Amino acid sequence: MSITIKFDAVWKLFGPFRRETEIRLADWPAIPPTELPVDGQACRGRDLSATFDLDLAPRLGGVQEGKTAVVFLPFAVSARGRIAFSFGADWWFEAALDGQPLLDTLATGNGQPAIRCDQFRKDVTLRPGRHLLAIRVIGGAAGFRLSLLIAPSANYATAVKSRWDTFYTVVDPKIRLGRVKPLHGVNNGPLTFGSAMDASAHYRELQIPWVRIHDPNWPHPREVDIPQIFPNEDADPADPASYDFRRTDTYIQSILATGAKIVYRLGTSIEHTKIKYFTHPPKDFARWAQVCTGIINHYNHGWANGFHYGITHWEIWNEPDIGPLMWSGTPEQYFALYAAAARAIKKCDPAVNVGGFAVSWVKSPMTTAFLEYCRKHRLPLDFFTWHCYAAAPGAIERDARLVRSLLDQYGFTHSESHLNEWNLYHCAGPFSFANAQLRKTVFDAQKNEIGASFSASVLMRLQDAAVDVTNYYDGQPTSLYCGLFDSYGLPQKTYRTFLAFRELVNYPVRIKATSVNGIDTLAACDARRKKVAVLLSKFGGPWVDHTVVVKNLPADIRHYELCLIDADHQLEAVQSGMIGPDGKITIRLMEYAVALLRLSVAR
Repeated sequence: MSITIKFDAVWKLFGPFRRETEIRLADWPAIPPTELPVDGQACRGRDLSATFDLDLAPRLGGVQEGKTAVVFLPFAVSARGRIAFSFGADWWFEAALDGQPLLDTLATGNGQPAIRCDQFRKDVTLRPGRHLLAIRVIGGAAGFRLSLLIAPSANYATAVKSRWDTFYTVVDPKIRLGRVKPLHGVNNGPLTFGSAMDASAHYRELQIPWVRIHDPNWPHPREVDIPQIFPNEDADPADPASYDFRRTDTYIQSILATGAKIVYRLGTSIEHTKIKYFTHPPKDFARWAQVCTGIINHYNHGWANGFHYGITHWEIWNEPDIGPLMWSGTPEQYFALYAAAARAIKKCDPAVNVGGFAVSWVKSPMTTAFLEYCRKHRLPLDFFTWHCYAAAPGAIERDARLVRSLLDQYGFTHSESHLNEWNLYHCAGPFSFANAQLRKTVFDAQKNEIGASFSASVLMRLQDAAVDVTNYYDGQPTSLYCGLFDSYGLPQKTYRTFLAFRELVNYPVRIKATSVNGIDTLAACDARRKKVAVLLSKFGGPWVDHTVVVKNLPADIRHYELCLIDADHQLEAVQSGMIGPDGKITIRLMEYAVALLRLSVAR
């Protein structure tokens, strides 16, 4: 006998609550409550239209780790039989069926950055009639989502497949959207391992637009950092003999030789050592500011046998919000240092851009405190820099929109937004450098198809997110966080993503491309619409057959070539042929995949 499941059109949503708030799902075995007793008060629920992929963040005030919601889902079963319940949640969930515990991930979290409806499953025999599923969702640092699937066990595989079979992309070269923004900048230059390793040819191939210099040649930086250039803090900043520019001169030249522009971080590199050597506030802020102007004069105005490079962006310090690893002083001390340096730099050269403060977490209280300080003291802030390491691309997109909103709110409407550190942080819970296996899992993911699809999705999503410059962390092969190369300098799958993205950047026209069901898409063409490139990214989920529909193509554009990055491919061509009269091309995409589709005149 076939079993049908009928879901109520309206569910009940309660929240947000704190993670530690006691909520007993077992208290509601049959009928969804209209009020939920929480901390001695009655919390009224809100109606929620039935949806099996539920993003709770916009409904409950955004993302914050530990933010909690409860969803009650009533449904009816037509006959006795086995029913499969499966879930995925960002980041923890607990489910009860008819008041009895069903399934939870409270101890482990989701375990994977992609949230899918088929990640955690339990089958239960149900009687015919009404039932109630109650789900408590606890948000993670990157998202606040629930995905679920309820189906007869016998039909479960078909239900999962049908859930993912509605994939399609529509591309229309007639609708122009300006240009693709070249957001594929990186941190640090091509020389590393004491200059024994040189990735300059790869930087040129990728046409890296911006290199932000921080942690160069880490963990033993000998270039760029002020303590390396100006080793005696008590020396005279006006005396060229107080400076040692030699290694940094070579390093800067190697970056500019690739064609990239530079964001120069004035300050020091991170120190994971027990003893901190250079992350303390300078003894004399005014003297330190003079050192900054000495460095600028050397590289932009020829001072001290220097150069005329015209480096435009100068960033003051890095991540003072994370404590002694980068700054052992107080936030107020950093603000005073920024004020001294920013004013001195603008007095030295009004044409350059000055910015900061490379905040590690946008929602840090130090962010708004810094912006308020700059507004109150009328300090120059030509660009604001911020960082985001996330398990899902959406977290970076959300922070980008938040940063732009904050800058506008505090009156910095013309300040650029620089996301100058970002990467996949594929890890649940606290990161422990003592755990070698966890460390390998995290950093391997940055290099393989997981990191490749993550990076592609970020680069595409930020096209419309009011970001001016981004710098992937890290470009130097010897860095743990380098997903572009292995430790020997060999390009990895994430490098191939940057290469595919660069291809779209080189087209003069961005065109409209829209996708459904979790696929990120970007498309561009030449001025005459004789060549079209479409980039797609799938970050998680079962294999799918994805249909690309191209509208309004010129009659002679009939040939296509498909290149893939996935578990089995590294951007090599895997499929080619002629486009049919309906303009449809079907692509098979694995769990994590990046596809580059090239359309051209028939050969």
